[in-house]
Amino acid sequence: MNAASLNNLWGYLQGLSLTANNQRWLAEKLTKSAQLNDIQVDETDVIEKIEDDITPYTIEELNARIDEAEAEIDRGEGKSFDEMMNGFRKEMQWLK
Repeated sequence: MNAASLNNLWGYLQGLSLTANNQRWLAEKLTKSAQLNDIQVDETDVIEKIEDDITPYTIEELNARIDEAEAEIDRGEGKSFDEMMNGFRKEMQWLK
């Protein structure tokens, strides 16, 4: 990716209502991905490693994420759908 694309991606991520836990999760996934890219190994090994790291959410985890999102909404945090879409339109004008 070029610098402009990376800046657009960063702007998009900043526009999301990510909690500290969401940010840590994303950072962990990106770090693991970067570490895998740094290691020159057989493609099959990489796929197996990624598949080993993928675990489905439990019902309890999903409910906790929903509860957390609803609490953010109740506190007035985050952006409305219209605010988010307006931000996307400004940042990604070429998608008209």
